[in-house]
Amino acid sequence: MRQTSLLYLLLLSSPLCCTTNQASLTVSPSRSQMFEEEFVSLSCEEDDSSAGWKLRRNTTRETRKECDKWGRSAGSSCKISDIITLDSGVYWCESKEGTTSNSINITVTGGPVILQSPVLPVMEGDDVTLHCENKTSNLPADFYKDGSLIRTEPAGHMTIHHVSKSDEGLYKCNSSSHGESPSSWISVTGEILSAEKPTTTTAPPPVSAPPRLVIRLICHLVVFCPYFISTLLMVSLYRHRPTGTMRQTSLLCLLLLSSPLCCTTNQASLTVSPSRSQMFEEEFVSLSCEEDDSSAGWKLRRNTTRDTRKECDDWGRSAGSSCKISDIVPLDSGVYWCESREGATSNSINITVTDGSVILQSPVLPVMEGDDVTLHCKNKTSNLPAGFYKDGSLIRTEPAGHMTINHVSKSDEGLYKCNSSSHGESPSSWISVTGEEVTFDFTTYFIHMFT
Repeated sequence: MRQTSLLYLLLLSSPLCCTTNQASLTVSPSRSQMFEEEFVSLSCEEDDSSAGWKLRRNTTRETRKECDKWGRSAGSSCKISDIITLDSGVYWCESKEGTTSNSINITVTGGPVILQSPVLPVMEGDDVTLHCENKTSNLPADFYKDGSLIRTEPAGHMTIHHVSKSDEGLYKCNSSSHGESPSSWISVTGEILSAEKPTTTTAPPPVSAPPRLVIRLICHLVVFCPYFISTLLMVSLYRHRPTGTMRQTSLLCLLLLSSPLCCTTNQASLTVSPSRSQMFEEEFVSLSCEEDDSSAGWKLRRNTTRDTRKECDDWGRSAGSSCKISDIVPLDSGVYWCESREGATSNSINITVTDGSVILQSPVLPVMEGDDVTLHCKNKTSNLPAGFYKDGSLIRTEPAGHMTINHVSKSDEGLYKCNSSSHGESPSSWISVTGEEVTFDFTTYFIHMFT
């Protein structure tokens, strides 16, 4: 009976653990740059539709938003009828369990020229052809890598033979008759090696290899044991209903035993110094994960136009759960967040780095409804008399170089910038407004329920 009960438990819980469902994100048209007002379709090609894969994205105005917020959802696909420049960003698929697919960088331009380049990493040894084109044809153009001219191609296309890691970089093209394309990062990946299946037909010894059931049990214990134990304790306590002192002692025992096991709420909050969403080139920038539990192993990650989900060691100087960038550059513009070993994520932060002379100093974190928010238009030394804009429309001109929005509400969310007649225009940054966070005290709830 004991073995039967264990087997029954494992069979019931088997669909819950150790899933290896995967999805691959594809985009049509299959390129990393799009013209404004094009129709674009993104799809999660999935091993298992029951995993509930959804499209998400990070852009300059939003982070981790699902398709319904920016497109038209159809199962595990998403359609954007008239894509615009604000749709530029990083896209990926995510399952209900939090598993993620490959990510894709999409750049949308309102200009007349794009560089048609691979949207996915290229395999080492393959040939890659880049096209400089307008909406109808290829254009005679110069091709550039990391700002340096490679060569001029009268036919408007250039082939890189037998690509290697040294060919990774930021590419663009320039047509003398039509203008310059945006830049896109081309990634090169090595060959994926797969182990050959053993050719022997001999059955494994009955003792040397653990049965599949035992392997599944180990996995379940690692992943779901905390939740199972805490639930079992609560059910047992409810069924036996101890009274008096025994009841209070049992309840205290339950809370002490289950507190480290169940419903862990280890959190981290990402902060940045200087505390603003725009940075001047060559500034020193520090990012830190302010964490509840240092044992969770929080690390800094980022998505930019040239890399996705890269840890600090690939782009900065790591120090525990912090990361320092000594001389930040425009290619460091992107979305930053903290991630634990278990895959939990913090809030994310959008950082824009400019090589210009003007920035808009605006909140890097969402603003609470009802608060006052002050924006500053400044160069590296002081505020600048400037006009302040929201979503492209002038709000007002401020001779002192700062503007306060009193008692912000959801209607104040938008893309803000400033323009100084003497120094130029800042980049644009999205300001988010959030309502008051509501929390639920589970401990108080259970004490009330069982006493």
